[in-house]
Amino acid sequence: MPDLTPAQLEQYYKHIHLPQKDQPTNLSSLDEQDQLKCLIKLLHHQLCYVPFENFDLHYSAVKGVSLDPTFLFHKIVTRASGRGGYCMQNNSFFASVLRTIGFRVRSVGARVSRDFHATEPEYSGWSHQVNIVSIGKERYMVDVGFGNEGPTVPMSLSDESKILQTGDSDQAGYYGQVKAVYDEESQTSSYIYQMSRGGTAPYTPRYSFTKMEFLSQDFEVMSFHVANSRKTMFVQNVICTKFLLAEDGKSIVGDITLNNNVLKERRYGKSEPLAEIQTESDRVQALEKFMGIKMLPEEIAGIQGLPTELKSQ
Repeated sequence: MPDLTPAQLEQYYKHIHLPQKDQPTNLSSLDEQDQLKCLIKLLHHQLCYVPFENFDLHYSAVKGVSLDPTFLFHKIVTRASGRGGYCMQNNSFFASVLRTIGFRVRSVGARVSRDFHATEPEYSGWSHQVNIVSIGKERYMVDVGFGNEGPTVPMSLSDESKILQTGDSDQAGYYGQVKAVYDEESQTSSYIYQMSRGGTAPYTPRYSFTKMEFLSQDFEVMSFHVANSRKTMFVQNVICTKFLLAEDGKSIVGDITLNNNVLKERRYGKSEPLAEIQTESDRVQALEKFMGIKMLPEEIAGIQGLPTELKSQ
């Protein structure tokens, strides 16, 4: 994806409510520790102001997902309607932001676990995108497109420490870990992102990825399948997640997540419903009230006749 212009970068900072003091101007002037702090701050604000959502497949007359850079910038930033995208949209967009600032970014593919409760998972084909960001000799996995169980901090590829993702350090916290795996038979290395709900719950894999760079053409093919196969969760469900930033802006404390007609807020591990959703009107109003997402009339009408439409009783 091409770099953003200075004006576009300024628009983006304003859109994600990034304080002026935290807006990087010259990454090369920062040491590695400050570069990592910069990356964390950008990641937090991206997750909290650009939602993970698949509305292009439901609230749209076209029912298609575009990875075009110009389209993504308009939808996410220029429209100022609270919209985001699913994994390949959000992660390719965020990669362009990071490259513009001066980070070294490699976009790679991932295979998602079919069962998030399995300790020995069966993975799907390539269906997810993550970014690997290099700071000095260290590499970090960064993902802004996996919903409420995705990583909320850069995950080191060389450190298998278990890192608090959201909530606090008691049983309510969500923890993540990146684990390196080496296959003797093929002599290849890969990585697994896994998470635990609470400090004592077992860690179970969410997806597997490698360091092999994927091209934009690869993601176009992957996105076409994800957006068009009737078997995928994105086609079968209307989903959206927006993370919640702590008052001091230093951490993520939870999220607001829509799953079809269920809208919940999870804050410090405690989950509660936000609205009773029975009809399409209920859902559209709840998205605007609780997540700040405003859709155009033609987008709202686009879901009519689909299996995911909520019909009045």
